[in-house]
Parts: sequence; C-alpha cells; structure tokens
Amino acid sequence: CDGSESLFAWGRCGRGVLLFSYINPIREQRLRAILQEELPDIPVSPSYNVLPKWKEYERASSTLADAYLKPIVLRYVHDMHEGFLYPRRT
Repeated sequence: CDGSESLFAWGRCGRGVLLFSYINPIREQRLRAILQEELPDIPVSPSYNVLPKWKEYERASSTLADAYLKPIVLRYVHDMHEGFLYPRRT
C-alpha cells in the first residue's frame, strides 16, 4: 500500500508501528478503529496496547509477535470453548 490507493484495495496491507504512539496514541487508535470497521474479522494489534515504551525495536518486535500469535491463540481458545459446549462422545 503506497497511500495513493485505498488501504484496503488488495484486502490486506503491511504491518507497521507508528512512531511516538507511546506518547500520544490518537493516530494508532484511529487506524485501529478504521481497520476494525473495514476488516472486522481481522485481529488488530496496536503497539500502544502491546508495549507502550519508547524503544521502536522492542515495541515493533513485541507487536509483531502479538499480531502473529493472536489469531492462533484466538482459534485455540475458540475451539476449546466449542469443545466444552459441545463435547464429542466416543
């Protein structure tokens, strides 16, 4: 995505960390709101929620790990919940 086209033109876009969002997360909050509105089934991991610290590398790596693991953990918890609600009989 290069800004000249819609953020959602291809149905996905790259990941990133907005600089200084640990001080003022308003832009990251707005971006999260837009993403949740346009792509409600896609988990979003704002860096100000994951690790609101001033070092970009630590914040970026923690946010990327969260973004990578969140769908896996959500699927696991959902499947476990479904298993408790509808146990298989053998």
